[in-house]
Amino acid sequence: MLSYIDGKTWKDITREERFFCSHLYHSIINREKEFIEWLNKIPTLQLNPNSNWEIGYEVCFYRDLIKHWKDQGKTIPNEKQYSPKRTFDLCLFSNNHIVIIEAKAQQGFHGEQLKKFEKDRADIKKLLEKENLIVSVVLLHSSEYKPRDKRIKNSPRFTWKNIYNSFEKNDLFEKADGLYNN
Repeated sequence: MLSYIDGKTWKDITREERFFCSHLYHSIINREKEFIEWLNKIPTLQLNPNSNWEIGYEVCFYRDLIKHWKDQGKTIPNEKQYSPKRTFDLCLFSNNHIVIIEAKAQQGFHGEQLKKFEKDRADIKKLLEKENLIVSVVLLHSSEYKPRDKRIKNSPRFTWKNIYNSFEKNDLFEKADGLYNN
């Protein structure tokens, strides 16, 4: 308890989605198969729980992959088209599927972000030169958030409350769910 924040802790007052995503990341580590099975409750996802899955947090996909390839002596055509700053909140990786989880706590998504997600799907497939690779973007947000944009409504999505109720009873996920527009 800290006197300068009225006897509360930092986790009591933070509204930062990266904080909550970090806790979700740590809840998933070594439970990837269980989480994939849980995610498959989203009707539009058909993830193979028997694939070899790895979870990543704050994934700077383009920057780190391109650096790795350059270290291996590989040339990357059109390298400049991939933003070295683009970071995904969470990613699940398997050999033929990448699931990007983009999270919000105190706010919702907007149309410009959806355009970026579409571009990322195409860019990742192009960069990896794997046409049969499936790249899914799943939205994570508060249960209080009621999107009006049909693209958001029709996107695979789940809430912090869903996680709290049926995957991991971590009070921080319940807190994240209650932050919307707070």
